[in-house]
Amino acid sequence: MDNRKNLIKQLSKIGLFLVIFFICLNVFSHILLPKNNNKKSGIKYENARGFYGERKNSLDIIALGNSNLYSSFIPNQLWNNKGYTSYVCAEPSQTVFQAYALLKEVFSCQKPQLVILETDGLFTKGDEFEQITSMYMKEIFPVFEYHSRWRSIQISDFTDSPHYDTTINNKGYVYRSAVKPYKGGKKYLKKKNKRDNFNVFNQMYLDKINQLCQENHASLLLLSVPSAKAWNYEKHNIIKEYALKKNIPFLDLNTEKKQANIDWMTDTKDKGMHLNINGARKVTKYLEEYLQKKYTFIDHRNDIRYDEWNRNKLKTIESKT
Repeated sequence: MDNRKNLIKQLSKIGLFLVIFFICLNVFSHILLPKNNNKKSGIKYENARGFYGERKNSLDIIALGNSNLYSSFIPNQLWNNKGYTSYVCAEPSQTVFQAYALLKEVFSCQKPQLVILETDGLFTKGDEFEQITSMYMKEIFPVFEYHSRWRSIQISDFTDSPHYDTTINNKGYVYRSAVKPYKGGKKYLKKKNKRDNFNVFNQMYLDKINQLCQENHASLLLLSVPSAKAWNYEKHNIIKEYALKKNIPFLDLNTEKKQANIDWMTDTKDKGMHLNINGARKVTKYLEEYLQKKYTFIDHRNDIRYDEWNRNKLKTIESKT
């Protein structure tokens, strides 16, 4: 009988400790969570989170991916030529797990008609189980994401609620002007991967992204932007097979290089990994025509509700970004 009482006593102590522990996590999460979606407030990679500052449900297109994407797609060019609103929610080395988590954030304040997922992130190396666990822990308790903010917290962090209203002029695009040629021509498409990273976890979360799009009445487009260092036919065939199986459009601008008109002597900033502004303009031009042909978007350029986009056009020209 005493043993039973001792066991109940010990379990009660453990339960009380866990309750206090989770309360503390919630409290510290509120304090450390950035109160705005900008770098000054401590937000993670503000370029990818400028969609928060856009008018609610005003974005037609959301694009997710890694640095290859934010070096290749220029939303302001798409606006200037077609009047479609888009945002590049791309981060350095973004994984499919991070893309899924970020897309859930997007759908909390936007209703895009189309979600574009750049496919290079589907092959990012790493411990997938650890990445998934970390993603959910950070989602439930932001203190795990922003624990380093304790050095810069202010009194307002204890009392204020998040108010994300910062806009990004480039809409997630990162301007790159350097020119460092890639001299290998089309050889990069024939190289072989030493390791196939499109495993069951990556497929699972690509499925979840597709399901999330369906639940929010958005179409999904798989896109591969030109990258001589990151892409090959093996990856192309893997994604093509998946896309056919799931009935998802797949646009590979590596195999469509002739149409995109990429010149590796002038259009890359770092010998073939990322495009510069020359290549980005070509990729965006190709996407303009593709999107107009395959989807039905509204030209918002004469809609007064989108005047900010026309004003932003001038800011972008002045800053050359």
